[in-house]
Formats: sequence, structure tokens, C-alpha cells
Amino acid sequence: MTTSAYTRRTALMTVGIAAATALTGCASTLVPATTQTIEEGAASPSNSERTDFSGEAKIENYDTSAGTYEPATREHRAKNVPKPILPEEANKNSVAGLHANIAYLAAAYTHGFTSGDAECVGKSALNSEDKASLTRAIGHVSDSTWVADPTLIISLKEATPRQDGDTYTWPALLTLKIGPFRVKNRSVEEVPESERSKEFPMDIVARYKDERWVFDTLPTNRSSSSPGAGGTSRV
Repeated sequence: MTTSAYTRRTALMTVGIAAATALTGCASTLVPATTQTIEEGAASPSNSERTDFSGEAKIENYDTSAGTYEPATREHRAKNVPKPILPEEANKNSVAGLHANIAYLAAAYTHGFTSGDAECVGKSALNSEDKASLTRAIGHVSDSTWVADPTLIISLKEATPRQDGDTYTWPALLTLKIGPFRVKNRSVEEVPESERSKEFPMDIVARYKDERWVFDTLPTNRSSSSPGAGGTSRV
């Protein structure tokens, strides 16, 4: 994948405005909404469910029917990339449902930029415009253009999201990685260690409507000059 593929617009469609921080060096900041802890009976889990969702949001189940996974090398892109399976609870109006969609988004990003297949992005909670744009970005991946290990990690900072009306906000730390090399038109470029991983704080903002979760992509109010500078972005 080319460096230009990791532009502000590409990142925006991946995880909203927040990803632009890691990919362009511009941290976005929003004036936070007045929030409260999510209330019982809104999108809270039952007593039998998990109550602390802090930490990395990860998908546990993958479809490995394509065959044995082969990581990308400098000679070829990754092969037989396992597909994340959307959890059953993803469409539920619950904390577990929102968490499942966050985990799936991270896995869909990783799968898409590893395989060049945007099918999983289409099942994510991104809105239709963002899905279309991310699909186009993933289209840059080919048998002649790829990166070593594109990975999105979303780590949630709080046990549950905050609620403001019908909007749920979940503070998180985003980590974007590309690995030690990238290939463009079969020309290999080594990636300096300092450029292989970027992380920064963000807010994941979501609403539950029409029996599914949807992530909002909102405009920024102001910008900071460096990645991870403490600004907060929204997905």
C-alpha cells in the first residue's frame, strides 16, 4: 500500500476523523458533550453479562476456511487471511452489542488492508458513506502493492460508555500499525521503526437506530500539530 493510501481521507473512513491523527500528524479535538454513566435499561448489560469492557476490543471467532494463513512477505502479500465473524450480540441494544461492533470494526480494518477484501467493512457499524470510502481505500491493496502488517487496535479506557440522550460515547486509545515494510508496484520500502505504529486518544461515538449500531463521523472544531498530543476525536 502506498503512503498516500494512508491519507487523512483514508483514515477518516477507517475509524472516523480520529485515525487522521496517526496517519497525517493532525490530532483532532472536539468539545465534549455533557455525559453521564450509561443507565440501566438503556444499553446496559444484564447481571449475567460482562460488566467491564475496558481494554482491547477483540473478535474471538474467525472464518479460516480459506486455508492456512500466510503472512505478507517482501515477495507477496498475505494469503488466506482469516475473516472476522460478526458476533451474534452485535445488533443488540446493549453494552455488549456496542462493544462487539467496536471489536469488529478493528478486525474488519485489519482484514481489509491485509487481504484487499472489503467484505467485512461492509458488515461494520460505519455509515454507508464511510463504508464506501474505506472500500475504495482497501482497493489499493493488490498483488503488487501491500504493507507488511496493517493492524488497528482499539483499547477502551472505561468499563462502559457514557450516555447523552441517544448518543453513547466511549473513550478509547487507537493504535494503528503497518509493520516493517511496504511494497508499491513490487518495489519494497523499509519502514523506520518510529513510523510503524501510531497511537492517540479518541472517543467512539455511536447511536442505536433501526435495530443496529451506527458510528457517527463528526467534524472537528480545532486541530493540534502532533499525533497523540492529547486531543480527542470522534468516530
